Amino acid sequence: MVKCQFQLYAIILAAGYGTRLKDKGKKTPKGLFKNKQDLSITDMAISQLMRYEAISKIALITNQRFFKQYRNHLTAKYPELNIKIINDGSTQPENRLGSLGDLFFALEELGWWDKNLLVLPSDRTPENIISHLILLFKKTPNSFITCVAQEPKEKIKNKSGCAVLNKQQQIIDFEEKPLSPKSNLRAIPFYIFPQTSLALLKKYRDKGQNMDSPGNIIPWLLKNKFPVQAHVTHKNSFDIGDLQELASFQTQYQLKS
Repeated sequence: MVKCQFQLYAIILAAGYGTRLKDKGKKTPKGLFKNKQDLSITDMAISQLMRYEAISKIALITNQRFFKQYRNHLTAKYPELNIKIINDGSTQPENRLGSLGDLFFALEELGWWDKNLLVLPSDRTPENIISHLILLFKKTPNSFITCVAQEPKEKIKNKSGCAVLNKQQQIIDFEEKPLSPKSNLRAIPFYIFPQTSLALLKKYRDKGQNMDSPGNIIPWLLKNKFPVQAHVTHKNSFDIGDLQELASFQTQYQLKS
């Protein structure tokens, strides 16, 4: 176990409905599909979280449709971790809360407004991202931390967040799903919210801002002069986004030790 001098409380966002996965997405949540090694992305993430003494507690938020599947999986496989499993109450894509809405809901349920948060997705492989984010947070504990990867602009256009960095790897400009990306740095949805940033999340919600994609919080932080630091990863985080990507994950993707 890796020792740290600070604490992080981890929240896995798993309340998506997998609409692009058609019928497969209606039966199984993206976080529980398995590869040839019999590993789901949720299992990969939890395995990494368990390595760090800094991770004090783990929670997962999902929806009404998949609550029982996640609860059964996590309580059976990780009984010693006492993972908190939260049902956001949504029943279909039309009444979902959105990623930031789910994060806010989880914080209300858990009472973690006074904690540093590590927030991660259930549908992207963690690779070595978590370790780098924790290391970066150790160096810059007063910054919001996220991750980016170099991608062709065509892969970013209308699909992902796009970041512009300065020489200190601080994000100085950010746009979610831009029509004309300003850089080739694609946002990867792993985040550390220092406790001091959470007041801005409350203000963001109170102002009626977009609670869907979590990357929407970054321009708000920049507007409010809150520093945002980025780790540039050179490993591809595998995304289960559509049927083709799901098939590749199930038949080709292997976690390297």
